[in-house]
Amino acid sequence: MVVQCRNFAPYRSVWSGEMQKFVGARTLHRADVAVYVATCPFSREAHDIAVQAGVTAVHRGLLEAWTPVRSCRCSRRSRTAEGPKSQGLVATSGPDQRIG
Repeated sequence: MVVQCRNFAPYRSVWSGEMQKFVGARTLHRADVAVYVATCPFSREAHDIAVQAGVTAVHRGLLEAWTPVRSCRCSRRSRTAEGPKSQGLVATSGPDQRIG
């Protein structure tokens, strides 16, 4: 499994060249599962490459759906207890890849 997490400004996009490099890393490491997580959207070209290569692309909107807004009094543990598994969310790309 290979995972790349990128913290980009929300107005930026993941570009096709960045996704191509990640696909190359997946091949180099012979990973069966590849997940690219970013705090911004993916460009159309990057998304298309992800779909074609079987990379699960997780964008800011999906990340926000996984972390419900709670009051500041909640502990960190309770905020992370829920996530994709409990919500049954589906990734934006990849062949039949269900998160959770």
